[in-house]
Amino acid sequence: MTEPTVERGRLCNSGVDGLDDILSVGFPRNRMYLLQGPPGSGKTTLVMQFLLAGLAAGERSPYISLSETRDEIDEMARSHRWSLDGLEIIELSAIDSQLSAEAQNTLFHSSEVELTETTKLLLEAVDRAGAPRPGDFQAGGRPA
Repeated sequence: MTEPTVERGRLCNSGVDGLDDILSVGFPRNRMYLLQGPPGSGKTTLVMQFLLAGLAAGERSPYISLSETRDEIDEMARSHRWSLDGLEIIELSAIDSQLSAEAQNTLFHSSEVELTETTKLLLEAVDRAGAPRPGDFQAGGRPA
């Protein structure tokens, strides 16, 4: 039986050696993964390790924060002595505030406009970040 390898492009390194051992090298590419758990369970840390491993390999992908602020993310990175240089961070709370102002000037129900606008803003952020790292995560309790 042949061991799966990252080099063959089927898997991408998680950034966590022990986890990669369990996963037989990493996560299958071109999938979306959802992490869910209580605060402090390591969701953001795992996602950051995944994205930073991607940056080190020349892959780019945005981090989409559903609940944490940029300051909270920066604080977490500092506690691990990680640099977030080169990582696009998208705060959905910031998008919500943009939508609030725009939604006041419409004849449509806000729910009809907000999803479309949120999707548009997220896709623009992904485009700015470059090609997303295969196997994007969203983290939260809130899901990775």
